[in-house]
Amino acid sequence: MTALMQLEDYTVSEIFFKVNESLFGGAAPESSDHNDEYDFERNILCNDIKDKFIVRLLICCNNREEKFDANQFKFRLELRGIFSFTDEIDEKQKDQLVSLNGISILYGIARGIVSQATANMPIGRLVLPTVNFSEHFKPQG
Repeated sequence: MTALMQLEDYTVSEIFFKVNESLFGGAAPESSDHNDEYDFERNILCNDIKDKFIVRLLICCNNREEKFDANQFKFRLELRGIFSFTDEIDEKQKDQLVSLNGISILYGIARGIVSQATANMPIGRLVLPTVNFSEHFKPQG
């Protein structure tokens, strides 16, 4: 059975990693204290093609200078995914699926990209934490 929403393609728009070698002089550090600061941005754009949406996810970690100075690394990663839908779904369902599931799917891809990119860094392989996006992007009010 085919899912109502499909990821057709994705691209990496930006990827940047920097190791804070001043903390450990280039040698492998002790295990992290998990005091990293993560920021997430999302945008959902309708494509001109019917029933396709472009979802943008930006993940930043330790990008404020004081956070980078106190941690082992910083990074920025931006992904864009193209999602399509079957004909058997209404607009409200599309909005709900793309806003939460689209971000979650892209974040799963981001976890693999970050893990692969950091595998040979002096900080060791970084596995991004799991995130509850329904809570993170919950409307405030």
